[in-house]
Amino acid sequence: GQVDGRGEMFDLGFGSAAVGFGLSLGFLVLGLSLGGGDAVLPAGFLRSSALAGGIIDLFNPGSLTGPDPMAGIHLHPLAVAGFTGIITTALNCLPIGQTDGGRVTTALFGRQAASVITAFTLLVCFIIGLFGNDIILFYAAIAAITQREMEVPARNEIDEVDDARGILGILGVFVVMLSVLPLPIQTP
Repeated sequence: GQVDGRGEMFDLGFGSAAVGFGLSLGFLVLGLSLGGGDAVLPAGFLRSSALAGGIIDLFNPGSLTGPDPMAGIHLHPLAVAGFTGIITTALNCLPIGQTDGGRVTTALFGRQAASVITAFTLLVCFIIGLFGNDIILFYAAIAAITQREMEVPARNEIDEVDDARGILGILGVFVVMLSVLPLPIQTP
């Protein structure tokens, strides 16, 4: 449906993303605190997120630093759900089309700027994907096809969002970047 203004549009996008991150982070930490499980994921895959991989390495020191990216890491199913949730929520927060990130971007910068930011984000995702990040490449390909339309216009798109929402938006960018950028690994 249509929202009243850009502030409400921001709240919708940011709020749903914050809930997704919070639940995913909770599942990841709970699953890691319960110990290993039957799920085995390659260390290289778990390194694909600095935030989630860093938390996994915090609970299992050194588990992701080995030279073999195919080494299997045993995780509890809740930890797998949390890891997956962090990645998917972060991808949904990229400023593309009608995603949560697209809503936040439209609310903060307006419709025209959001359109340019969407195109730039897709280009950057394709470039990053070509250099080995299959998750981002796949997401960018799907988003380029499915996210062609901008967010439904708000009733009032003239009034800008307040500074507090702007600060939350900046903090959100850092969380998303930590979630989609790989964990820098220093091998022993």
